[in-house]
Amino acid sequence: MSTIKVDTIATRTGSGNITLNNNVASLTSSGAISGANITATSSGAPLTVNSTNSNTNKVIFQNNGSAVSHLGGISNGLVFANAAGTQIGRLDGDGLKFGTDSAATNALDDYEEGTYTPTFTGFTGSGGTIAGYYTKVGNLCNVTATYQGFSWTSGGSQLAISLPFSGTSSTRQFAPAGLAWYYIINSGSTSAYPGHYIANSSNQVVFYWSYVNGGTWQNMNTNSTNGSGGYLEMTVSYKTA
Repeated sequence: MSTIKVDTIATRTGSGNITLNNNVASLTSSGAISGANITATSSGAPLTVNSTNSNTNKVIFQNNGSAVSHLGGISNGLVFANAAGTQIGRLDGDGLKFGTDSAATNALDDYEEGTYTPTFTGFTGSGGTIAGYYTKVGNLCNVTATYQGFSWTSGGSQLAISLPFSGTSSTRQFAPAGLAWYYIINSGSTSAYPGHYIANSSNQVVFYWSYVNGGTWQNMNTNSTNGSGGYLEMTVSYKTA
């Protein structure tokens, strides 16, 4: 049988609060509570905060007796509130929401930073170093992909570079929805800034112009130039699925 041992209970206010000046030595057989610390050694959830009414805020944090913030509980989530108990943010099944917002569509449900290995199609390349980097905030993804120090020949098809996530299925994305640039350098003689698009639900960005050679735009799939020391770089921001 568990026992409750009390050293000193300093005051009991009219509102029912108990203020501790000294440790309550043993609250249950599995833990203890003091004026500064709560400890428990039982498995599972050793502490339960149970409210008999339907108010959201469950815990009040004070500084010298004055409320400074609140922590609330909602179905499958938490609410963070200011000193007055007004919501300043919440974390629930939709994600993170700011201010008093509760709309699912406004929730931040993802943040990622990572690397991937992009694939380049539409030309034949060899050697060199391939690298891809991305930062994804919600459904907006910013990507940089590079292919450095390679030798290439014409691939006979439209140039495309893979992306780490598929684009939205609702619409094809063109610039400025996805802003990209790319260039090939061969002894400093050629460079390009072609147009591009990301097809519905596609995981690659497709370029539909070739490089500028002598002031003439060429289609990607007519490029017959061979070279070495090539360098491609693509940066794109696009809406993911």
